[in-house]
Order: sequence, then C-alpha cells, then structure tokens
Amino acid sequence: MNSLEKASWITWGNARVKDMESFIRTWPYESCSNFELGMIKFDFSKARTRCKGGIYNVDGVWVPGINIAMHNYTQSTNVYRFYEYPSYDDDPVIGGFYSDNIEHRIIAVICHEMAHAVQYWHKYYHKIPSCKPHGEDFKKHYYILRQVYLNNILPNQNDTGIRYRALKKIAITQELGPIRRAS
Repeated sequence: MNSLEKASWITWGNARVKDMESFIRTWPYESCSNFELGMIKFDFSKARTRCKGGIYNVDGVWVPGINIAMHNYTQSTNVYRFYEYPSYDDDPVIGGFYSDNIEHRIIAVICHEMAHAVQYWHKYYHKIPSCKPHGEDFKKHYYILRQVYLNNILPNQNDTGIRYRALKKIAITQELGPIRRAS
C-alpha cells in the first residue's frame, strides 16, 4: 500500500474515532464527560497483527488510546465473515458478521478498541481495580458502539452469509481439485 492510500485510511479512521469520542462524551458517566483519546495509532506494519484499546502513558500522563493493526484489515477481499471472540461471536449485536465492504471490518475493530478504551479509562478514572478484558463492562460499551456505528450499515446478513458460504465452498473445491468418483 502506498503512502497516499495509507494517509487516506488514516484520515478516514480518525474521522470515525473523533465521531465516536463525541458520542462517548454524551454517555451518563463522569469519566466519559471529557473522554478524548490521547493516543490514536493506525499501524500499517505487516508485523503488527493485534489491535489494542486501553490506557497508555503518554509523556508521563495516563490517557485512553487505541492502536489499530491496519495491514490485515485493509486487504481487498470479496465477501467475508468477521469473527469476534468465541464467547460472544454468536451474539446478534456484538458478534461476528458477514460483509463485502472492508470499511465494515475497520469500523468493527475501531468500535471494539474504543470500547476497551472507555472500559479501562473508566476504571482508571475512578481508581477501580482492573477488570476482565471482554467482560460485561466491555460488552456494555461495545454493544452501544456497534449499534450506532456499524450494525445499521451492514448488508443483509442472510443474503451475505449465503454468498460467503457459496464462495467458501468454491474455494475449498479449488484447493482440493475436482471430486473423483470411484470406478
């Protein structure tokens, strides 16, 4: 990916993040009233395979932040299935989904990491001991972000799921070669 494409993705991603920050500031939690990420990184390195949301020490100050591993999410693809953690992958709101738009993958990841940033910032702000990374606090925040920023723009899940399964069957057949019948 060239530098112009990367810059375009970063601009696009930052717009999504800033919109989410503004929305989070409307939430009824004292810790959210001035929520602002102090660290936003869109990392295109092939070596970076994991995204992270939480709190970061930036110049001696603890701030909420996200780091998005963009390389894996910006690769062109046909229809795909986005998988979430097994404990909630089947959830109708925060679980996995089908799409043919790579922006949907990135929005899902940003929502996921922003939910972690809110979760950990709230705990830090109120001096509460750490919490389960994908526990109920995280899911509560992720649920809201997914509904507002992603789920309403996803394609019809039944139709897209059928297309995905048909594509996977073709891919498997191509890998295995033609089926040979016993004589």
